[in-house]
Amino acid sequence: MKLESPAEILEQNTPRGKFIYRHFTKINRYYQKLREEALATKPQGKLLIFTYPSSEHSLTSLLSNELLYRHQDKVVIIGRVKDDEVIISIRSTKLKIPPLLEKAFEGLDGGGGGHDLACGAHIKTEDFSKFMERFKELVKEVNH
Repeated sequence: MKLESPAEILEQNTPRGKFIYRHFTKINRYYQKLREEALATKPQGKLLIFTYPSSEHSLTSLLSNELLYRHQDKVVIIGRVKDDEVIISIRSTKLKIPPLLEKAFEGLDGGGGGHDLACGAHIKTEDFSKFMERFKELVKEVNH
């Protein structure tokens, strides 16, 4: 879709601009609802963990980035439950995540990777709690 300028969206003065604005409004309403739920989540030690059921929009990355900004002393884990898997976004300001992921996934049906401070992962729903137990322990070990 081609726009002549950003004003088309902001002013909604063309059909294209109206369409994009309506689409943004719909997704933003859903994001704000998730955001409020995630912000109300009580951290568990050094971790802030929030999961939500899948929808047509994947917002784990956006949500994890915002929560990390607000909780820079935590490792933020956002999971989206989709079918029989949890799709995860993990963020940290200090802790290198990939080596912890590798150890936490040993013997489980999942995987992930990414950058030192920002990773994506996926795991079968039935293995998620075991993965989280392991990940919590590994974070504790590193912080002691």
